[in-house]
Amino acid sequence: MSSSRETKVEEELTELDWLGAAITSLGVMFCCLFALYIGPRFKKIFADFGGEYTALTQLALEPWFPLVFGVIPALMIALALVGTASLGVRRGLIVGALLLSLSASGLCLYGIYSPISAARELMKSLG
Repeated sequence: MSSSRETKVEEELTELDWLGAAITSLGVMFCCLFALYIGPRFKKIFADFGGEYTALTQLALEPWFPLVFGVIPALMIALALVGTASLGVRRGLIVGALLLSLSASGLCLYGIYSPISAARELMKSLG
């Protein structure tokens, strides 16, 4: 039979869990920085390009899109770190938040660089 001390140790987060939470916080910070600083700068740059943009580029340039995908993982991490759920649920929240924050960061970066790469390909084909 396991003692209460062994059960408590089994319910604590490990260093790997904390590392996942730390990496997620970097993704959250990037999404917030993107919404407040990077996106508006690229919006001004793209105003000179003219033309139509993909739906992903239009979403990435809207301030609410990166913020939503920054706030959701932050809430998931908060629930995982201070919640009273089982260890498996808490770890699932950490992994889900990690994947969501890194995916959102990648989508935002792809969204702002796809028009640039498309313009570069157009310039290569013209000259």
